[in-house]
Amino acid sequence: VYGLAAMAPKSRLSGYPEIKLLRPLLDVPKSQLIGALEAMGVAWVEDPSNADPSYDRVKVREFLRNPTLEGLSSARLAATAKRLRRTRDALEFYEQDWLTRATTVHDVGYIDINCAEFSSAPTEIVLRAMASLCRYVGGEVYVPRMEKIERLIEHLRAPDFAGATLYGAQFLPHGNGHVLVCREVSACAPNLPLAGAFEWDNRFDILAAGDLAGLEIGALADGGWRQALKLWPNIRENSLPHTIKLGLPAIFEADQLQAIPHLGYGDLKNISLTLSRKPLNWSKK
Repeated sequence: VYGLAAMAPKSRLSGYPEIKLLRPLLDVPKSQLIGALEAMGVAWVEDPSNADPSYDRVKVREFLRNPTLEGLSSARLAATAKRLRRTRDALEFYEQDWLTRATTVHDVGYIDINCAEFSSAPTEIVLRAMASLCRYVGGEVYVPRMEKIERLIEHLRAPDFAGATLYGAQFLPHGNGHVLVCREVSACAPNLPLAGAFEWDNRFDILAAGDLAGLEIGALADGGWRQALKLWPNIRENSLPHTIKLGLPAIFEADQLQAIPHLGYGDLKNISLTLSRKPLNWSKK
């Protein structure tokens, strides 16, 4: 449904939910657009790829000019796509409703799932919701293939579930029918220089200023955790699950741990640093 649905007339720019993309001319035929521009004496630019036969979309357009099946026309396909768009909007509405009831999202980006809610909605809604959850926690643009999500839910519902990973997300049993979902440490992005405004691991927006020479940001991971135990022994008392700590962004200098901002450890005296988890946006629009 999602792949066949018509392009949305309104959508959010991936990675920038505050920016909206508007496409007011989707329903206007190309011939009408060209006629209007010619009448006004306005020039336009043709995308050369639109005439390149190596692209499937060009082959499809050529096929639709003289379809071999009666009734198969671009207008009819467009109408079908618009109906599928309505179907997609309905699925996303109930998907987000289920996620609101079944999950708790924590500030540092991990999620608590109440597995009892797996039976509170149609299977299709739960499957699509779990796919969106993987995409959010793993910092990915797309969602996993549906058969992988189906196997994942089977594992999560098993009484002997001991953990699983999918699409950069790690699933951990948390007792009383709950599962925690956090970033898979081995899938985290490599360390990046701490400089200005940038994005790390497709999950955090970073804003840094001041004396940044030699500083990097990366996952705490096992090596950073061992250093943290030596630097701040009482860090053991932090109640955040250990695997979640390992996936948090940390500040290093020449591979030496300097700070773990989310846990409040470290002293970065001469810099200002803001780490913002990307906004929660279940929708794939």
